[in-house]
Amino acid sequence: METRTFYGKWKDYKNGFGHTEDEYWLGNDAIHALTKDKKQVLRIDLMKFSRKKAHATYSSFFVDNEANKYKLSLGGFNGTKGLGDGFGHSNNAYFSTVDVDNDKAGGDCAGKYKAGWWFNACMNTNLNGEYRKASKNDATELSWYTWGNTWKSLKSAKMMIRPRQNA
Repeated sequence: METRTFYGKWKDYKNGFGHTEDEYWLGNDAIHALTKDKKQVLRIDLMKFSRKKAHATYSSFFVDNEANKYKLSLGGFNGTKGLGDGFGHSNNAYFSTVDVDNDKAGGDCAGKYKAGWWFNACMNTNLNGEYRKASKNDATELSWYTWGNTWKSLKSAKMMIRPRQNA
């Protein structure tokens, strides 16, 4: 299977791209629409090339609208032992792409790490990074740094949103 690049522009991430049966980005407008009541849970499933699996859950997940640069708000991390809250570093970050730099770093995180993402200065996760067919130690690739304190690339990552129970 040929993998698609997630090194897209603002418009691509705004509207979404890919195919739901394999690799895709839902679209930041759609993610905002799903989370605008601020009563959503985010679960992220990760897998290493060794087939070792982990998950992270955030009991609070919200993505603001385009006028507010799709600002990320998340909290209430709970995850597999040893995973670490890698995505928490992106809390309150604005979304950045290769053509729209909203990060707090001196350079262009989206350009440097070849992905659209909620880069702060820059990140501890890169779930839209380049996909490799084998594990390497490179922050431009699909990675979650706090899982072993390494940029070793992951085999897969899946982000899922659902309504919070008793919200």
